[in-house]
Amino acid sequence: MRQTERPTPRPTRQRVRSIVPETLEAIAAERVQCAELSLRAFAQRLYDKGIYRAAGHRVAEAGWLSRQLAKAREAGLLQGPEL
Repeated sequence: MRQTERPTPRPTRQRVRSIVPETLEAIAAERVQCAELSLRAFAQRLYDKGIYRAAGHRVAEAGWLSRQLAKAREAGLLQGPEL
């Protein structure tokens, strides 16, 4: 009886979804200008102004944008939880 060797499984790579610091700064600066917008409307504004477009040239998702704004807050680019 012949035994076949199983190939070793490929290591899984987590997708890195980070943006360059300059883009994060631009997003934070724009958020200060229009803090009253909802995240969806803000994502559309970023798209329209050419500040940020998601992969495939789409509008960024609100959840992703929320995480980026939290990173900007941690970096001191935004003040207060409402921004």
